[in-house]
Formats: sequence, structure tokens, C-alpha cells
Amino acid sequence: MTPMVRWISIAMLSGACLVQAQDANPLSSEVKWMYGVIKNNLLKLAEKMPAENYSFRPTPEVETFARRVAHIADANMSVCTGLQGNRKSLGAASKTTKPELMAALKESFAACDAVFDALTDANAKEMASSRLGGPFPPDPMRTRLATLYNLVRHSNEMYGYYDDTLRLIALDPGLREIDPRALAALLAHEATHARRDLDGSAEADAITRGEVEACIRDEIAAIRAEMEVFHRLVGTDGLRLARHPYDIKLA
Repeated sequence: MTPMVRWISIAMLSGACLVQAQDANPLSSEVKWMYGVIKNNLLKLAEKMPAENYSFRPTPEVETFARRVAHIADANMSVCTGLQGNRKSLGAASKTTKPELMAALKESFAACDAVFDALTDANAKEMASSRLGGPFPPDPMRTRLATLYNLVRHSNEMYGYYDDTLRLIALDPGLREIDPRALAALLAHEATHARRDLDGSAEADAITRGEVEACIRDEIAAIRAEMEVFHRLVGTDGLRLARHPYDIKLA
């Protein structure tokens, strides 16, 4: 074997080993990475929220920030200990302060860390109760991988709620006390986007389709809804008497 042939053979063998190593557990590696991202985001967000604002709720119908932190902690603990065969209740729902809830959130992630660390493509196919985390499918069992993907899905959903709450808190100091009508108008603007998103006419969709005009129409509709609410609450002369939503700056 010539040196060149030997070098090529070694290179090909090394490459094959590298591919094999990379592909050893591709399914479990993907969900582990996704879990790590959302875990980090949730912990940072819960830490960033000031302790005095854990009782904040955007409207009377919406849960407080504290309640939602408790919800994700309890859900994590229930799912992950259930997959370990020893389902436990964390009891975070009874806690209200930031130190208590931060501790509960970290404890729930510690339980989930053990489950995700032990996950491989082989045991990912093991069946577990489909009642470990809703929404519940019709079948009584589902794979361990599906259960953990559902946990990540739920965590991302909760993060969306958390992030919006933190952004509302980050509005100019005292805005809700100075003029909550301006905040209501701003929320009407965003609600219009959300409604159109559910109708299948989201701006991102429009841009993807190359329909820039549709994107502009969506924005005009949102601004119109915003101004209608603002004028209804403040009046025609309201723009001279109250802060307009566009003066609002997020931190």
C-alpha cells in the first residue's frame, strides 16, 4: 500500500467513525438541545422578573406571573418523575414569592435533567403513559420521546406567556397608573395581529408568500383597531390629553 493510499484509507475510516459518532443518537440529541434552550430561557426570565411583580397579571382573567411559574414547575416535576416511575407532586401552586418559586423551578429542572441525560434513541421508543402531560392523545400510551417533546412544547408555550408579561412590566414606569387606556389600545393592536394569525393571514406568512401588500394591509388593520380603542376610551381630543401608545418603549 502506497503512502497516498494509506492516507486516503485512514481519512475515510476516520470520517466514517465521525459520522457514526454523530449519528449515534440523533433523535434524543435534538430534543435534549431543545430542552436545554427552553430551560435556560425560563430560568433567566423568572430571575429577571422583579420580586414585587410576581403578583402582576395583565388582566383579571389572566393568571399572575407567580402562578405561571408554579404551573411550569409542577408540570415538569409531574412528567419527569412519572417517566422515572415515581411520580411526585412539587406543590409549587401553593407558593407565591419569588425565592420559593425560583427554588421550585430549579428543583423541577433538576428532576428533568436526570431524565433527559439518560435519554438515548433506544430508550426513546419505550412506551409510557400518555397522561404524563396534556393534551392527552386518544391512545393510553405514547413513546418517551413524544412525552419529552410535549414537555418542551409546553415549556415554550409558557415562555411565550412569561415573556409577554415581563414586557408589559417593562413599559415606561407608571404607565398603567398614568393612563391604562393607552396600554389597552396597544394591546388591541397586537390582538389584531394574533387574530389574523389564527385566521391564516399572518404577516410572516404573507412575507413568505411574497405578498408584501398583504403584510402592509395587516399592519394598517392593526393600527386602525388600536386607534379605535384609543379614541373610544379617551375621546377625539385624547391625543392631546393622554400618552399615545406609540410613545411606549420596551426596555
